[in-house]
Amino acid sequence: MNIKPPSAAIMETYKLLTTLLVCFVFSGSLVSSYPTGAPTGACTSLNPDSHGPSTAKDPSPYKLSFSSSTYKPGDVIKGILRNITDNFQANFVGFSE
Repeated sequence: MNIKPPSAAIMETYKLLTTLLVCFVFSGSLVSSYPTGAPTGACTSLNPDSHGPSTAKDPSPYKLSFSSSTYKPGDVIKGILRNITDNFQANFVGFSE
């Protein structure tokens, strides 16, 4: 009996379906949420210090500056985030234009 192996397209489809199935099965066990929002004790204020002691010991390696020190409705202000150290690992890659 001569059995033909499945085509490459079918194998790719099987791989994709298997990956999606694994992600779906494990997503429920890895994520916890609160249907009514965060517990009341989670954030007592909008101050970052309310979450306990800061782990940062050194000053920030970045400086945030703006193109204007005043603002009127409709103005466009450019924000500039600069690395102020010689540390090559301090490059900020959080967002882009």
